[in-house]
Amino acid sequence: MVCSPKDHGGLGLPDLRTLGYALRLRWEWKRRTDPSVAWAPLPLDETVDHLLIVCVCIVQVEAACALCNQHDETDDHLLIVCVFSRDVWSRLLMRVGLLRLNPLGDSALQDWWISSRKQIPHRFRRAFDSVVIFVSWNVWKKRNDRTFNGRGRTTVQVCGAIFDEIRDCVTAGFNGLTVFAPDGAFG
Repeated sequence: MVCSPKDHGGLGLPDLRTLGYALRLRWEWKRRTDPSVAWAPLPLDETVDHLLIVCVCIVQVEAACALCNQHDETDDHLLIVCVFSRDVWSRLLMRVGLLRLNPLGDSALQDWWISSRKQIPHRFRRAFDSVVIFVSWNVWKKRNDRTFNGRGRTTVQVCGAIFDEIRDCVTAGFNGLTVFAPDGAFG
């Protein structure tokens, strides 16, 4: 609980045990790949192989979603099933009049993407593909920021970042994305 993010009721302190494992493994990896490091000639630590096994077990046990801490973190869960991601999707799709395409709670990303794409007029499909990538990329960045830096952004901030990227693309000449810009209406 102490190591949980502050917005999940914890103190936001890093898990020092896991960070210690990661640092020791990084040193060992560096020793094996770069013989010029100062500690390369030192004898092998007998616990490194055991440490690798422990880390794999930790990753498998502590695989809860970094955004909701409710389910295992799979690509489908993180990008479209997680309550955080679904909120981002619903805000974005509602703003452009496509709320009917909002992912369901048990969707697989690829299945949802293909079926949603079929419901969009052909001339807007490339733009929709770009939006799926923007959302996925921004949700992934949010997850990493929370996981590695203990910081988080709200769904409103993530949507703002997505709309900023869409505006930048439209400014750069990708006019097909205009329908997904915050001031554009899907037609």
